[in-house]
Amino acid sequence: MSQNKSPPKHKIMSQIKKCFYCGLPMRNSNVTKAECLSWLGSSPGQPNSTLLVRYMRETEEHLLKRADGGTDSRSNIVLAHQYCNSSRGSRTPEQHKKWIRQLLAEGGHPLGQLHARMNIT
Repeated sequence: MSQNKSPPKHKIMSQIKKCFYCGLPMRNSNVTKAECLSWLGSSPGQPNSTLLVRYMRETEEHLLKRADGGTDSRSNIVLAHQYCNSSRGSRTPEQHKKWIRQLLAEGGHPLGQLHARMNIT
C-alpha cells in the first residue's frame, strides 16, 4: 500500500478520480485544502479539518497485498483514499468495499458529509 504523489495515468482515467472503495472524489496534488474542505462543507477553522483533508489524499492500493504475493501490475493497483486504504486490514477488496459503503450509510465514515452531499449510493 504505497503512497505516490502522481498515480499512474491509467488508474486516474479508469477511476475518474474516485476512490475504489467509497466512490467519493479523490484529493490529488492539484486540489487545494480549501477546495477539499469546500467539498466536505467544512472550513479550515473547524475541528478535524486537517485530518479530513489527509483522509481524502489519494493513495495506491494493492488489491492483492504485496505481502500476500501481489505485484505492482496495473491490474492489481487501484486508487483509494488514505482512510479507505489504511482501514482495510485483512478484508478482501470486495469485503472492504462493502464495509466502507456500510460505514458511509451509517454515518461512521469520516468523509460521510461528502457522501451525503453527493448522494452516492
